[in-house]
Amino acid sequence: MPGLDYVSHEDILPYTSTDQVPIQHELFERFLLYDQTKVPPFVARETLRAWQEKNHPWLELSDVHRETTENIRVTVIPFYMGMREAQNSHVYWWRYCIRLENLDSDVVQLRERHWRIFSLSGTLETVRGRGVVGRVSVTAPVSGPTQQAWGLSACKVTDRSSLCQHIGWFGVRNLRTIL
Repeated sequence: MPGLDYVSHEDILPYTSTDQVPIQHELFERFLLYDQTKVPPFVARETLRAWQEKNHPWLELSDVHRETTENIRVTVIPFYMGMREAQNSHVYWWRYCIRLENLDSDVVQLRERHWRIFSLSGTLETVRGRGVVGRVSVTAPVSGPTQQAWGLSACKVTDRSSLCQHIGWFGVRNLRTIL
């Protein structure tokens, strides 16, 4: 859904607002009803419940991973998008929400990203490129229900040399396959 993304609960909860529309999104009022007598004052509408039911398989987070190097915090939230059969094999899909936060007053420019994605079926994929603005990284589907990823993002800090932000190993898995 355009304009919708994931964040870690730690980043937004507890969340309180006195505004009747605290989040600017075209579906906010279709999904939530403001009721000042309730705590919290927002109640899910049937539209939200139906949307959650329909999209529930790829809304489940497997984990949230964080690492901070030289005042640059990286948060990675992977989640399973589903599986389909292709040419007599299973193809598994994940989405990764990656957030880089500058915790310092220096200006930081993201210069490069370098990811290694390993499927437990033995496939190793490398994704590398300059920046991310205006570009979409495309990773191929993998053949196993579990994979591991790790990487680096190279940043340039104003008035200092470049630094490499280590993005530590994180695993993703299809919980329905494992359980």
